[in-house]
Amino acid sequence: MMYRKRKVAFTFNILLVCLFILSSGITIVNVRGSPVNWRESIIKDASAYVIYSGNGDVDNDGYIEVVMGLFDNSYYVSAFQFENNQWIEDRITNAPANHPAISIGDADNDGKNEVVIIGEEYSSMLLYKKVNNVWNKEIIQNFSVWPRAISIGDADNDGRNEIVVGLSDTTNEVRLYKKNSNAWRETNITDVPNSIYSLAIGDANNDNKNEIVLGAGDTIVSLRMYQYLAGSWIENNVTYIPTSIIKSIVISDVDNDNKNEIIVGSTSVRSYKNIDNSWFEFIIYNGAVESIAVGDVDYDNKNEVITGLSGPSSIRLFKLLGNSWNGEIVRDILPCWSVSIGDLNNDSKNEIYAGTSPGLRTYSYIPPTVPTPPQGLTASAVLESDGRQYVELRWSGSLNDGGTAITNYSLYRGTTPNGETLLYTFHFEFFYKDYAIIPGQTYYYKVSANNSVGESSLSSETVVNVPPVSPSPPLNVTGTSNGLQAHITWSPPSSDGGSPVIKYKIYRGLKTGLSDNFTILGNVLNYTDTILTYNGTYYYKISALNTIGEGTPSGEISVSFSLLTNDSDTDSLPDDWEMLNFNSLNYSGADDSDGDGYTNIQEYQNNTNPRSSSSVPGTTTSYTPSFIEKNLWLIIVIVIILACVVIAGYFMVRKRKS
Repeated sequence: MMYRKRKVAFTFNILLVCLFILSSGITIVNVRGSPVNWRESIIKDASAYVIYSGNGDVDNDGYIEVVMGLFDNSYYVSAFQFENNQWIEDRITNAPANHPAISIGDADNDGKNEVVIIGEEYSSMLLYKKVNNVWNKEIIQNFSVWPRAISIGDADNDGRNEIVVGLSDTTNEVRLYKKNSNAWRETNITDVPNSIYSLAIGDANNDNKNEIVLGAGDTIVSLRMYQYLAGSWIENNVTYIPTSIIKSIVISDVDNDNKNEIIVGSTSVRSYKNIDNSWFEFIIYNGAVESIAVGDVDYDNKNEVITGLSGPSSIRLFKLLGNSWNGEIVRDILPCWSVSIGDLNNDSKNEIYAGTSPGLRTYSYIPPTVPTPPQGLTASAVLESDGRQYVELRWSGSLNDGGTAITNYSLYRGTTPNGETLLYTFHFEFFYKDYAIIPGQTYYYKVSANNSVGESSLSSETVVNVPPVSPSPPLNVTGTSNGLQAHITWSPPSSDGGSPVIKYKIYRGLKTGLSDNFTILGNVLNYTDTILTYNGTYYYKISALNTIGEGTPSGEISVSFSLLTNDSDTDSLPDDWEMLNFNSLNYSGADDSDGDGYTNIQEYQNNTNPRSSSSVPGTTTSYTPSFIEKNLWLIIVIVIILACVVIAGYFMVRKRKS
């Protein structure tokens, strides 16, 4: 935001105002948008070149007409009225030359509106009044120089309208015309050093009295205000603008603070606000314009600024949102010489009408609606490498955003057709991964789009069948021991994978992480392990199986035992194990008999061969005793018995012979 102080003396209140304005940061942002919110209607065909346009009830029939100064092989002025869904042309005059300005109002204070036209080449001011369906002409004044600007209003606050005219070239006068009885009385308000191209009548400084505001100059341009006080016209210089001529002036409440501002169209669009008798400048749009108008054209009970440009994107709308002026394109058409606002089709809503080259057009605002539903919703089930499943959903945008930007999308899910409920709302994405699914379940999805108006209807439904997978690990696995056996219990897995669990598999090992497949059970939740051979700790895992396959095993648990019943030398090694492996009880549990780094106790606990360095805990290599080693004592007993039998037989034979 910019501001410029226009008076030397100022009070503490002005300082506070300046601080407020600086902190508010009013700025202009980039013009955006497209004409999707505007309905175009052509009043006059493309063969006519519109020089000027204005609107009002020019024929006093209670309806608004639009008046245009046109060139179509010749100059003329016409009024157009909307009747029976069409525009009816009423030719006011065939003007002999160019007419740069037209004003509509009760110029002669007879309670009826007239059309007042000024022309360049013929340097006249003409009044047209419609009486008995005929346009009567009255010459108010012939000038020696060109008139360029005109406005009708109560300029001197006497309760009666006047015509104010700005002249150019040599005299550069501002003149006022008031009709008394049947004669027009002329008053010269001021002489200015430069040509006058635009003027307006209204309460510019919010003192409940009208002023005349005009733009004078070709190179160094001044914006001036004239107020009639105590029989004299008092000049107030609002600002100097080091730019080209001021082409358009409007007095209105442009920022919707219930106070008027002066809005100026030149090489930029600026507003000037009077605060404690000082003028502050605000830049609305930093680009050249031909014409400006102010009014509520989008039915939000707030005024907007409409600009006509001779370049690209020629009709634009600017709205103050917070501290920023936001612009949007109403229409791309070249060029636009004049814009105005009014209820042209008598529907109690304002329209924009624009004098273009060629033709005259109106633009009616189409309020935004909810978007159309998103398109192309698809769903597919995906299995990740880690076993997780999700449904991947993709869609494309709405075919129509309803005239205002889509802000987010809403995804709906259900397990029955048309039974969807809201699952998730997110911004701008066109895909979603739904991990909150159950294997083996069928899901139904729909998606909607949302804008500032509301939510669209739901899209077409898509369905996906999530295939079953193997079960998740069993839960709550525990193990206890009574010294002779291990009792293992567990709970069903949190997910059966979409297919019922049919059995469980138990893994057991003598070292953590080295459990092997031990046994497979039916659909039970406990197991008692009685096949315990050695003292020490046993490790267990449980997995669940369904028709798809085996799931991931549970976490490992441990159960410890103390089964020694024949350790006569108290070395923590069973006598039978020592005799089996060493044929002697002379080895202690702390010995490393095969030099593999593991003690005899560790070899015993892990069921490995204590006499083979290649058979160590943690390897797949193990020692399997031979038949003779396993049955050595039995063989010795048999041999002794056989020897006794042979000896006894021998002595019996000798005895017989004796």
